[in-house]
Amino acid sequence: MKFLDFFRTSQQATSTVAALPGFPQTLDEAITRLLHQLDDDQTRKLAALSEQGVEGLNYGLGARIRKEFGLWHGNPALMRSCDTHNPEDTSMAIIRATWAVLRGRTDTAPHP
Repeated sequence: MKFLDFFRTSQQATSTVAALPGFPQTLDEAITRLLHQLDDDQTRKLAALSEQGVEGLNYGLGARIRKEFGLWHGNPALMRSCDTHNPEDTSMAIIRATWAVLRGRTDTAPHP
């Protein structure tokens, strides 16, 4: 199995933590939700990625976020909180911000 195969499909690596009710409305809520959904191994691997490596996660992990966080059905509050205008940019902002939190960075503002 390749290093990031578990991030490449939205069906793999479902969390053992029960899904939180409703969709996240803010970037902070989305980060918290994603951290609850990732297992320890996934969290370690995400934290270890380079900034360039994080960019490649928008197809697998990003698709999972878009589906599970209600972005395909419209979640304008979350998009506004991420300062984005479409589901793809929103999921990438969430991934980048989560990665930054795991790396101990404080500048988690989205980078569209």
